[in-house]
Amino acid sequence: MHGTIVHLSDLHLSSREAWVNFEATREAILGLKPAPQIIIVSGDLLDHPDDALWPQIQQSVGGILGRPETADFGSVEKALRQLCQDCGDATLVVVPGNHDCRTFGLVGRSESGEAFDAVFPQWREPKWRRVGAWPTAVFCLDSNTNDARVNAARGRVGTPELLRFGREFKALSARHGEDFQKAFKIVVLHHHPVPIADSEATNYFGKDGFLGLDDAGIFLREMADKGVDLVLHGHKHYPLQTHLRVQAGKITRELAVIAAGSACKAGHENSFNHLTLERRAVYNCLRRHPPGAAYFAGDTQAIISPADYRERAYQAFLEDPQVKYSTVTEVFNCTIMENGDGDFSDRRWGVRCARHQAQLENVPVFVGCGYGIVAGYQAEKISTNKTRVHFERDGNHRDGIASGAVVFSPPLSPPNGSADPAQTETVDFEESFRFYNAFALTEEQLARISKGRKMEHVGLTIRNPVGELIICVRFAYGEMPSEIHLRIRGVDPALDELKSGMTGGRAAVEKPKGEPAPEGPESNPPSIAEPPPKKVDVPDPDEWNYQKGHLQISKLHQTATLRILKPLQGLSYGIEWNLPSVPKNRRPVFQEGTCEWIRQQLLALDAPGLETNLLRPIFREEHARLAREFSTPLDQLELGLMVFDPGIQRLRFVAGRMPPACFTFQLWEGQGIAGRAHKMNSTLVYVSRRVDPLMDFSAAGVAGRPKPEIIICVPLRFPVSQVGDTAGEVIGVVTLSTDHPASKLLTIDSVDNSRAQAMILEFQILFLDRILPAIGFDSLPEK
Repeated sequence: MHGTIVHLSDLHLSSREAWVNFEATREAILGLKPAPQIIIVSGDLLDHPDDALWPQIQQSVGGILGRPETADFGSVEKALRQLCQDCGDATLVVVPGNHDCRTFGLVGRSESGEAFDAVFPQWREPKWRRVGAWPTAVFCLDSNTNDARVNAARGRVGTPELLRFGREFKALSARHGEDFQKAFKIVVLHHHPVPIADSEATNYFGKDGFLGLDDAGIFLREMADKGVDLVLHGHKHYPLQTHLRVQAGKITRELAVIAAGSACKAGHENSFNHLTLERRAVYNCLRRHPPGAAYFAGDTQAIISPADYRERAYQAFLEDPQVKYSTVTEVFNCTIMENGDGDFSDRRWGVRCARHQAQLENVPVFVGCGYGIVAGYQAEKISTNKTRVHFERDGNHRDGIASGAVVFSPPLSPPNGSADPAQTETVDFEESFRFYNAFALTEEQLARISKGRKMEHVGLTIRNPVGELIICVRFAYGEMPSEIHLRIRGVDPALDELKSGMTGGRAAVEKPKGEPAPEGPESNPPSIAEPPPKKVDVPDPDEWNYQKGHLQISKLHQTATLRILKPLQGLSYGIEWNLPSVPKNRRPVFQEGTCEWIRQQLLALDAPGLETNLLRPIFREEHARLAREFSTPLDQLELGLMVFDPGIQRLRFVAGRMPPACFTFQLWEGQGIAGRAHKMNSTLVYVSRRVDPLMDFSAAGVAGRPKPEIIICVPLRFPVSQVGDTAGEVIGVVTLSTDHPASKLLTIDSVDNSRAQAMILEFQILFLDRILPAIGFDSLPEK
């Protein structure tokens, strides 16, 4: 999303040839895509301010002076307004040139400029408009304020004009606030504030002694002091772009000054400047029109390069009042394991309070996981700073969320009461935690959970200034993914795009899954900070192109590492990779469709609590047998079968013996011990007395019911003849649990236990001999 501005100058529309050239310029402007949103004309619309008087004396002196045609400001104003309208209601900006105020551009009177003011009465008013993603402010100055009777074609802005500019600048800043601070600021005048070298080799009266700006130094100092980005001018009929580094007191500012050639002057090579405002850069292209030729595009030069923009954005980020602290370097490590878990550590070096803060007491923490569970969050200091660092949980800490604050005791503050933020003491600390079940194991599982997404990813959303960001993902299983890519995303382009790159906030961890459904605890947005105020899910191609060479992949160490200097606020930087398309134990081709048919038959059963359920007698008998075997009261032993339902993207019970409330219980694939067993196609055992409360990720029980003493989850697989721990494709999960503290079921606390292995085989046989025939599956398909 970008916008454009056209800069014309020195039209000199006082001859037939000039108007012919204007039509060529008009045609070129109307051919620009996108159409310009602002058209700027920096003076010399005519040859003389009193062209309207020429009809009375044209017959006698017109031929002598080579002026067979007449023109006036009114006709020029009409042509320019029509051009703006044809461009889609572009904003017109004009300033007077020396030829608009002085006869022959040299001799003026006390009323110089009155004719121009009569036709353009509001030309001095600043213009405000959004050009593409940039709020844009244009200020107009009169550089014809010196006494033209003794200064020929020289110019001067003068103190009154600069004071007026200061008042307008302050008023526009107050009116637009933060947008004005981020705005692209342009000042337009006619005379040139810097020498134009190639035009000095001319006749005596063409030198700067007769054409320059008397107070150029003062003018440039004021531009730097106000933070102006671009000065546009004309006057010399010579296109030139200059970059200056102007220092005004303690303020140092990069300033671009662009001169326009003549857009219409007869006998000249005509040209105009075509400014393109991209989201994070501004460029100028000189459009040229040699005599007798059509317009063509010349070289493109940066006014604000992407690197300039990043430096500007970073400085604005540091000064934003919403920022709590800044970090010199942040290293985010993630180790992805084959079971779908991820170990994370986030190290921050050189953490100090923000420039506007007196001290830094804590860093807010909000870590969540879309489809998994976050556990074991802790913070510790890794520097020699005397400040103690610890993590304090708050009331929001629960399964799937680690919430609270990293607290500094005593707070970080400038030493000896210094007000200089650069002198603030710093601390280095590390956060570490684990995401259980956060990552999918196959492309099919990821697509099933995330509504079609096929690439896994991890990343950070920048909400606090970071000088250097490093993200490292290690793949601690088998072979590395065949595709690993840079991932950069931002806010919806329909929102305030510039704000996403230049306002304050906090750093956050992007969730490693797709958008979860709105219900359930996993709908919380993950971050290392307060939840982000805006959705971060739109690819950012501009930043991706700028950073694409910064991703390094090592097959030796099985890592992918991304390094970003001064990342932009609000963007999510990360790494994405593909997953295996099929599980290790994929069913043979001849059995394609069989597994899905079995699942659909199970999901089509009537409500499990009703007598009409085909599997109810089977589970009643099996439930009674298990209760006797493990000496457990019937009402304290729960047996059920869960199957993944693609309609709700959850595991749900289709049969079993348990309280009615349990039949509405649902799990993400990977959530809880049953979902984890389903995703991993592996038998899992949960024993409450062996689990640390902070690591109790797997017992995702029914609301209002206590967690059971033990849960055994056994995947039912097809082909059923394969009874190994990971053989076959998972169809559903049998869950067996009890909250009876004296149940003999508690003797099974490991899948290595011989009784547990026997139980796995018993459930597979139950699946083969009774459940499959009950749903109409009589025999295995023949090869």
